[in-house]
Amino acid sequence: MKTLPSLTLYVPGLLGRRDLRASFRAEAATQDLGLLAWFLSRARAEPLAGGHHGGLCALCGLEAEEERALPLAALSRLGEEEGTPAGGCWLRADPVCLEADRDCVVLRDRVVPAPDQVDSLLALLNGHLAEEGLRLEASAPERWYLSLAQSRVPETWPLAHVLGQDIHPWMPAGTEGRRWRRLLNEIQMLLHDCDINHARRAEGSLPVTSLWPWGGGCLPPASSCPWSRLWGNDPLVRGLARWGGISHGTLPGDGDALLNELAGPSAHLVVEEGPWRETRLGEAEAWAAWLAAWQARWLAPLLAACRAGRLGGLALCDGAGRCYRLEGRWRRWWRRPRPFGDFL
Repeated sequence: MKTLPSLTLYVPGLLGRRDLRASFRAEAATQDLGLLAWFLSRARAEPLAGGHHGGLCALCGLEAEEERALPLAALSRLGEEEGTPAGGCWLRADPVCLEADRDCVVLRDRVVPAPDQVDSLLALLNGHLAEEGLRLEASAPERWYLSLAQSRVPETWPLAHVLGQDIHPWMPAGTEGRRWRRLLNEIQMLLHDCDINHARRAEGSLPVTSLWPWGGGCLPPASSCPWSRLWGNDPLVRGLARWGGISHGTLPGDGDALLNELAGPSAHLVVEEGPWRETRLGEAEAWAAWLAAWQARWLAPLLAACRAGRLGGLALCDGAGRCYRLEGRWRRWWRRPRPFGDFL
């Protein structure tokens, strides 16, 4: 019997926010998501440990008791074009916009400064951080890193977890927590009145009002990864592929393009950016529109390939603890499709 390739798609934010279920269901009802509902109704549901990044790492054989304990910065740095220099530990320190909201401070969004603004901001902040023996570097306008000694890594929470939330419960903790809370305070004061932020506000762009530290840790010893190939554009995906010693591919534009890349018995993990930002910020209308477009570009051609006998299995994971796996000849074919809203 011919062995076929199988696909697992990792799509953070796929099934919305459970705490805002009513609004997400209402927006989902405005889109034709019947094909996605059909898939979820037929597939076998499986739990997947970890959160947004933790689930992805678990699929690649790297697990931790808590997502925040994973060395996401070191893995992400490994996936950058320049790779990771040997030794040391890494911390992401990404530019963000904080906003006061009544009695709390909310992490409103990530900020992507222009390249010339990045250079100026790094010069401003590194002039201050040098006193602490620290130096920021940017691999991309929205991805900044700090190299640290292992003993100086703070306990932090991923930006994807805190986006749209009050930051106070998620501030740096542990033995280095107090130092990092002080540093963030000083960084915010430096950024408050800088010329770049005046210019960004004048043009209607979000200012860079702080950095968000997250993902600290050292690169773990290399381990085997249970996939033939990882596909994705995030440097964390490339880093996991390099760490696991397997090949990596840039995410194609749609399911048909991906199918043309597959051959023989192989297992592929495909990592989408997903509508995680819209999900975290409660933007249900944008989330539903993203799903409808994704269903047409990805799910429709992949299910057609299953019907045509070109795929041996297809799974969807939502980055929030749930995977849905369709294997064999239309498993659970007798089940009547449920409304998509039932899965939110």
